[in-house]
Amino acid sequence: KRVTAHTTFALARSGSALPRLRLSIRGCRDITSDGIMALSALIHLVHLDVAGVPSVDLNSVSSMVGEASSTAEVTAGVGVRQLESVCLATCACDDECVRVLAAANPRLTDLNLHGCRRFEMATWRNGSNNGFPPNGPENGPASDWPFDLGRACPHLRRLNLSLTRASGPALDLLTRCGSLEVLNIRGCSAMDEAAIDTFRVLKRARPMIVRCNEQPTSAPTTSTTSTTSTTSTTSWS
Repeated sequence: KRVTAHTTFALARSGSALPRLRLSIRGCRDITSDGIMALSALIHLVHLDVAGVPSVDLNSVSSMVGEASSTAEVTAGVGVRQLESVCLATCACDDECVRVLAAANPRLTDLNLHGCRRFEMATWRNGSNNGFPPNGPENGPASDWPFDLGRACPHLRRLNLSLTRASGPALDLLTRCGSLEVLNIRGCSAMDEAAIDTFRVLKRARPMIVRCNEQPTSAPTTSTTSTTSTTSTTSWS
């Protein structure tokens, strides 16, 4: 049976009656933007796998988490803001899309962006979106400061950037991710060895696995989830 927006609308009607929901609609290419937006009613959603769903982008994600974008309409009192793990692999997610999702979900521990070719962290670095001024408005507007993923998601333990456009300088933005244990940058052609070596030195006091084109020193955790509420597979390779 095909999974379409009608499926997510039906789930949304259950909304708050589904505590600690784990949802996988991986590869369901018939789900429209409206179907992704409808997930905003699932306020207790803790795991979401939307890998390969073409309609997952800034507009639909902004509405899903209850954050207005230029075109998304937001309903008061709803929004996915309790996510602990999310897989956006091969989705049309850019820097701003990921920023909106992360800023709305401070409990995130696992974030999989494998194959998100529009993601490069460039705008996080140059401060062209909402960052965190260190000492209040006297330091200028938030848009003048880089987005701090470590501050937005202090519990983030696993981050998969494989086959994205993230470059070496972007690694500077991850040095404040104090809980980070696994970082996958395999296939990031813009990563240079000097930046990777510097990052390893800066993170020497914490357990860290940086996966480039070498064999990993240990196997990262693989989580499982189902099409609606129990189990699917999130790959870290």
